[in-house]
This record gives sequence, structure tokens and C-alpha cells, in this order.
Amino acid sequence: GEAYLYGRGTTDQQIADMGIVSWKPHANLDKHITGFGDGGCLLNGWVVHPFRSFRQETIGFEARNTVTKQFVKLVLPGYEWSPLCLGNTPTMLQKLWNGADLYIVEGVYDLTALSWAMGDSVILSTVTARMSVSLARYLVRLCRGHIYMCYDNDVPGIKGADKAIAVFSDLGWDRVSKIKYGLKDPGEVWNQGGASSVIRMFGGNL
Repeated sequence: GEAYLYGRGTTDQQIADMGIVSWKPHANLDKHITGFGDGGCLLNGWVVHPFRSFRQETIGFEARNTVTKQFVKLVLPGYEWSPLCLGNTPTMLQKLWNGADLYIVEGVYDLTALSWAMGDSVILSTVTARMSVSLARYLVRLCRGHIYMCYDNDVPGIKGADKAIAVFSDLGWDRVSKIKYGLKDPGEVWNQGGASSVIRMFGGNL
């Protein structure tokens, strides 16, 4: 688990702050987590990224098989309409409130890769190329800086970024723009050459 995370640019600080763990089956599994075998045995060894509410309650998770790249997402009952993202740790939320710029990416490993060039900015992952109105509304209340959409550089990502900008605009927020860059996503930039590649690609944007 850790070797895979390090290989995707994840730092020890991010592992601790975001609560990233390697899944281990256990008997006292939440009754709502079903379909993964006894005690979640079918997820054994998968890397788990918890979803946390902005009050820091655990409201679900994304689990990823590091070999097959298969992943599953689960949101606990009662939180289906909650703002959903990864990276919203207390430290990052305080930085937003204090005026830091915000970069919004798709996948969690786009987040970990881009963090190497982020400076004092904040990066959040929406997991898919979709900005929900509930998340946008919360970010508008919290953010004091500029919001940059950095979704994947493919058709779904480009369309998703345009739609996200429209969502923010509908909420009266005009300090939002789209980042243009080469390759498919920040994670792919990382795979090309690690931190130095990310800094070369995105350093001028930050």
C-alpha cells in the first residue's frame, strides 16, 4: 500500500491527514458496508481514501485495487446529498478561509501529484469530472481566493470543467478559471518524471 502511494506522489503527511489506509477485513464492519464479502474481505489490501464531511465526519470511502486499478465508491446512508470531495482536511480548509487559492482536480492521485507544485494553494479532488451544486455552494462560502479548475485534459474533463465554471457562475462567483496543460492529467505528468515534471508543467500556473 505505502509503496504504491509513494509512487503516486503521496506524502506521509497526506497519508496521515487524509486518513489513507490499506483495507484489512474485520468483524465489526459497519452494517451499511455490504457487497464486499465477510468483513469486507474482497477489499483486502485495497487502498482506502475516506470521504469526510466538512465537519470531519466519515461519510464513505473510495477504495482502489493497486494491481487491477479497479475502484469502488461508497457513501453511507443519510449522506447521499452531502458535498463530496477528497483533501478537505482541517488544515486545508483553514488555508482556504485564510485566502489561499483553490485547485480542483478529478482523481486523488491528481491531487497528490499537483501538491508538489502547489505552493500555499489548496487542492481538492472531486473524484469524477463533476462539480455538484452542494459542493460548489460550500466552497463559495469558504473560499477567499481564486478557484482553478484542473480536471483531466480529455473530453469529459474539459466539459466537466466548463460545467463547473457555470455552476460557480450561477452562484455569483466569478473568480474561477480553467487551467490548460499538456498530457491527460496531473497524475500522468507525475508518471512522466515525478515532482520535477509536475513543477515544470504547473509551476507557471501557481
